[in-house]
Parts: sequence; structure tokens; C-alpha cells
Amino acid sequence: MENLIKIISQTNDLLKITKEISNYFNNPCMLVNANYKVISYAITNTFHDDVFNSAITRQEMTYEFVSQFEKEDKDYYYLNIAKSPYKRRISRLICEGLIVGYLLIVDETKDLLDKFSLEQFQIIEGLLAKQIVFSEQKGNIFTNSIDQFLLSLLNSNINDEKISKSKGNGIPAIELVEKYGVDSLRFHLINNGPEKKDSNFTEDALIATNNGELLNKFGNLVNRTLKFKELEEIPNGKLDENIKEKIEETYKLVGENIEKLEFKEASSKAMELVEVANKYYDEQKPWVQKKENIE
Repeated sequence: MENLIKIISQTNDLLKITKEISNYFNNPCMLVNANYKVISYAITNTFHDDVFNSAITRQEMTYEFVSQFEKEDKDYYYLNIAKSPYKRRISRLICEGLIVGYLLIVDETKDLLDKFSLEQFQIIEGLLAKQIVFSEQKGNIFTNSIDQFLLSLLNSNINDEKISKSKGNGIPAIELVEKYGVDSLRFHLINNGPEKKDSNFTEDALIATNNGELLNKFGNLVNRTLKFKELEEIPNGKLDENIKEKIEETYKLVGENIEKLEFKEASSKAMELVEVANKYYDEQKPWVQKKENIE
């Protein structure tokens, strides 16, 4: 176990990691991303299974297979496939609240997996999830990491309830876009996404973000800057060194957050700069300086 943990922790070669996991559990296994595309796999010379081999050939799980395990509401579970002699242990790989992939282990050796503790699986799965995120950030696997993470932000609760087809409590994104605009919805999801913990989406919260953050804070700053006191053009002036330093610092920090896919933190830092700028306006009273000293 310690040797496997060391290997998973020290290499970002997902193919090598998958083979080591297969050797550890002594069973065929497959690593799949959140969109059910096959990342890597490991099988024995004697193993043959139509479902498994079909996924390898197609480089993705078939709809028939995905539809069966999507019905489950667990972090892991065993699944029996019709016309196959094997059962499968399927576990969701979760990193910072987001599903980033799945680990499938086929129980070829008849109940051998039952001898391993849940804790052993969880340790391996936690490390594996982080390696998938790292590999996607570095472009080492074919998925588009930014698209995948933005889509994953929709895996939050709605009105304090888990999204459920049977309950019919989902809210189509297109309806929200038509009602509130794409930029307002995009900013709210980024600024309130489940990066560190579960989040809860409500229309009231969306409206509060739009009115409080975008209109009141950011909109006020834009209005002051571009149309303040009927100024059609902003005259040349001296930039306050403290403000200049704050702008440059924020630019650097926001860029670093975006590179790490920390969009929530990036948007928060940007809004902090907006608040600093609005406070600066209030303190400097440019409507007075315009009349007394335009410099």
C-alpha cells in the first residue's frame, strides 16, 4: 500500500499509475474522465470482456453502460453487467467537491476486492483524483480542463436540494440566460461555485449578486470612470502610486488564480479591487478636484 501511494504521489503518468493500481488489486482496471472518456486502462492477458473491450476500442464508455451506473447515488458501488460474468467496482473520483473522473475495477478474481478495506480505496481514489486534475491542467490528457470544470460547477444544490430528474427541480441554464443575461449568470456561478465546499444555487442569490456586485459595485465604478459629471473624455493626470501598486498586484494574483482554475478566488480578488477603487473615489472627491485642481 505504501509503495502504491508513493508511486501515485510522485508521478503524473496516468498509464503507469493505472497499471500499478491494477497490480495492487490484482484485477483489470480503467480510468475514465468526468465525460466518460477513457484515459488509461490495464488488463491481464487472459481477461476478456465485451463491455471493457468496447470501451477501449471506442475510447469512451458506451451509453448503455454509463446509463446504468449514473442511476447510483453513492461515491462507489458494485455493478453487474448483463451478459458479463464479472461485477465492477465503480468509484467517483472527487477533487474539491467536483467529480473529475471514475475508477473502474473489474472483479475478475471473484470477490478478491472485498478483502480490501474502504479506507484503502479512498486513499488511492483521493490521490488519483488530484493527479487527474494536475494532468488536465498540464495538458497531459485530451480533455479540455477549463470546459470540464466550468460545467462541473453546475453540480451544486438548487434551493437546498440535490438536483434530481425525478423531483424536476432543475433549472435550465438557457432560461436563466434569457432572464438575467449570460454575463450575470456566468459571474454568479464562478463567484459562488463549489470549489472548496458544496454550494447552493437560488435565483434570489443570483439576483443579489447581479444587483449588489455587478450593478452596485462594478457598475457604479464604470459609470464614475467613464461618465462622471458629464466628462466625455478623461484628461491626463497623475496616477496615485498606491492605486497603481494595488492594480498591478491584483492583476498578478488574479492571473495566478486563473492558471490554477481557482475562478472563485480570482473573481473575489477582482471585486476587492473594485471596492478599493470606489472607496478611493469617495475619499478623493474628484467632483471637487475637477473644479479646484484638475491635475
